[in-house]
Amino acid sequence: MKFSLDFDGVFTDESHLDLSLVNKEWFFWPERSVMYFPMRKGVRQIASLLNYFGELIITTARPTSHHETIRKWLAIHAPELENTCIVSSGNSHKPAILIKEGVHIHIDDDFINANNDPNEIPFVIIWSCESPADILNHVVTSLNQLLLKKSVGTSISVLALNSSTPTFLINKKNILTKLKIFQEIADKERVRIFYSVAFNLDEIVFLPEVINWFSLAMESVFVEGTLAQNISAIQRSSAIPHLANFLSKLHSCSIQSEEGKSYVSCAIDQFNVCLTADNRIALIDIGDCVIANKWLDIIWTEQLYCSTDEERSSLIEHYQKNIKQYPLKEEINDALREYYSWLHFIVASGRNWNKKDKERIRISNFIAELRANPPHNSTLFKLCKQE
Repeated sequence: MKFSLDFDGVFTDESHLDLSLVNKEWFFWPERSVMYFPMRKGVRQIASLLNYFGELIITTARPTSHHETIRKWLAIHAPELENTCIVSSGNSHKPAILIKEGVHIHIDDDFINANNDPNEIPFVIIWSCESPADILNHVVTSLNQLLLKKSVGTSISVLALNSSTPTFLINKKNILTKLKIFQEIADKERVRIFYSVAFNLDEIVFLPEVINWFSLAMESVFVEGTLAQNISAIQRSSAIPHLANFLSKLHSCSIQSEEGKSYVSCAIDQFNVCLTADNRIALIDIGDCVIANKWLDIIWTEQLYCSTDEERSSLIEHYQKNIKQYPLKEEINDALREYYSWLHFIVASGRNWNKKDKERIRISNFIAELRANPPHNSTLFKLCKQE
């Protein structure tokens, strides 16, 4: 399949300028106007999703003489797309160019390029004031229409859009995989490094196997099970020794270039821990993993997974059996501050994507309540050694 994105107004963010009364043909005529605008939020994730299913091109009314400058802009803002094919429509009617190029889905900001028949190929999605999540939903709907027409036995559905890393469920002839799209190449590389250390680290607690890595995405096995927020208190408590064991193994892995720091999952909470039918524990989303103070992971787990003092004490007890380290008071305070800051960043990133998904908003609101006041108490203080 072949897909197309307009450049001006789709790749670029024109919201800071009032172009309502501007003659755009004149305004965009100078080649240097390419560099006037920042990148539109979400366009890289949209491009990555389309690239997963087929070939992506950029269709623009700008002349071919502007192509090199467009590539320079892409090299700065979306380097993974720098070598994408660029097609100039010039003064020609853009839908005619799209048909000539064999495009199945096109995204544009100008209603003049809309398809008169929304059921005819190419499907044209107009991106005006909609959020990136809204456009991703439109793309998913259009992709499913195309896949159904082609009878290839593949479909796609949205798993989460409230994160800075939107996630999708891919069904290929009843084989399920999860596609996660990152904001930056550096984010994907961070997760890839984490996987190289944490994958197969523990028999009970596991990370879903990665099938493919892409420039801005990873495709992994979809794990079916029940989220920790929906399991019984007994099941949740029973999982704590295994989770503590996983963390102790993870934190024991040395970081050569980051003295005093460790691999940190930031994944053991009630929304990312999944209990499978065979009683294994899957960490279904480790997109927020970092290299940091290892006590951050303990605080993350006690704040977002454990629900009682007994569970928190159990976590610390089983962790200490394996790692046998005692934090300084200042180390705990640093971890509390880092937890508070990182939680704020994650919630803010998610809310920028989608404000309509009620379940995801409920989770965001729950986490927002936790960050309303900086946390001061941690079970770790019971282990605090004297400075």
